[in-house]
This record gives sequence, structure tokens and C-alpha cells, in this order.
Amino acid sequence: MSDLVKLVTEWDKIEFESGDDIRRYRQLLQAIGSEMYTKVYMDADILAATLGAYKGKWFEFGAGVRLRARLVSSHLKVGAEGPKILGVAVAKMHSSYIRHFVNPELAAKAAKTGATTTKGKSFKIKEAE
Repeated sequence: MSDLVKLVTEWDKIEFESGDDIRRYRQLLQAIGSEMYTKVYMDADILAATLGAYKGKWFEFGAGVRLRARLVSSHLKVGAEGPKILGVAVAKMHSSYIRHFVNPELAAKAAKTGATTTKGKSFKIKEAE
């Protein structure tokens, strides 16, 4: 769990000042989503196993208990999809940023200088004053 805490702390410190910050934001959120998905999904399996081993009344045994345990744990498995979807969304956000901001900027610089390749500094959101 400490990796998740470190990732969230680092994610909270990001200021959007350059393209590198946006890339780092994507990397951190994908890592957080992956960690959360794995943890919640594994916890759902542990919960199903724990509840499936329940030995209660004489009429609660066998397949019925295991089935109800899977029904209970399935809610966690569905909830685990949220962080997974977050990882996909943040990847799409980064791709859209490249398409709508970085590529036009590089194309404009190339047209201005007449260069065919565009190599240079990273895209800056906040220019130095």
C-alpha cells in the first residue's frame, strides 16, 4: 500500500507547466489505476474465499455459500473497473494533448523555419515572464 501512497503524493504535487508535467501526470495516474485495480480485484478474490469458507447453521453449506460469496465479491470486482477505466481515459487525454497542442506547435515552427523535421524544446504551457 505504501507504493500507492507515494504515487498519490507525487501525483498531488504536479503543476501543469510543461508537456513533461502532462506526461508525468499520465504515467502516475496509470500507475495509480493499475495499483488500485490489482488491489481491489485481489481483495475481491480474498473476500470470496473467506465468505465461501463460512460454516454457519447446518442448512448453510456447500455450493450455496460459495455462490453467495461470489455474488458479494462481484460488487468489488465491478468497482475495480473504475481505476482501470481511469487509466484508459488519462492515456486518451495525453494523446489528445499531443494531437491538439504539441503537433500544431511543431508544425508551425517547422513552417516558419522551413525545416522538414521538428526537433526542439518541449511544449511549454506557461512561458517564462
